[in-house]
Amino acid sequence: MKKLTQTFIKLVVVVLFLTSANNSFSQATIDLSPFYGWQMNGRIKFYEGELKTDDNPLFGVTMDVLLAPGMGLRFLYSRTETTSYFKSYGSGFIDNSYNIVNEYYQIGSIKSIVNGNIEPFGAFTLGAARFHPLDAVQTDDVWRFSITAGLGVKIFFTEKIGLKLQGDFMMPMYFQGVGFYFGGGGSGLTVNGSVPLLQGNFNAGLVFRLGQ
Repeated sequence: MKKLTQTFIKLVVVVLFLTSANNSFSQATIDLSPFYGWQMNGRIKFYEGELKTDDNPLFGVTMDVLLAPGMGLRFLYSRTETTSYFKSYGSGFIDNSYNIVNEYYQIGSIKSIVNGNIEPFGAFTLGAARFHPLDAVQTDDVWRFSITAGLGVKIFFTEKIGLKLQGDFMMPMYFQGVGFYFGGGGSGLTVNGSVPLLQGNFNAGLVFRLGQ
């Protein structure tokens, strides 16, 4: 859904505007952190079969708007490209594989403990997860409401530059109606279900501290 992506971008713009236009927000510190890591994608069991997705690298960026010591807002974007496999339990369904892009658009909170140049933190966000088939036809992107919860640490080498290490649980809340099509001949796959998917990742990246 383009509207969800546009809404996420608008929220980021609003926060940036407030940080420059409002006295209380003007005291905020912004931690900008591009990251790279490894995402574990899990599997979903349907009545008709099992959908398994390969673990693969991910990359993304977080923006932490720290409004008070140890507290702030977090904006998160992440992306991974991977391959999913459907294995049917019986006849009547097609075993197949397809390449997908999985993205997360999130907003939430971060709570950290400031201890010199070392800042352990916990973060919780909610938003949207997007699943985009790269080599399928006649199908739309799958969007799901999602949440993430993570723990990590920021280690600052200077006042403005540091290293961020983090691990996250990622959960699109429900999958319903998987329907992908392959090839010009129109072969297809359709399964139904209502299954929570648990994903996770470990990532690392630099932190650039802006503002105060």
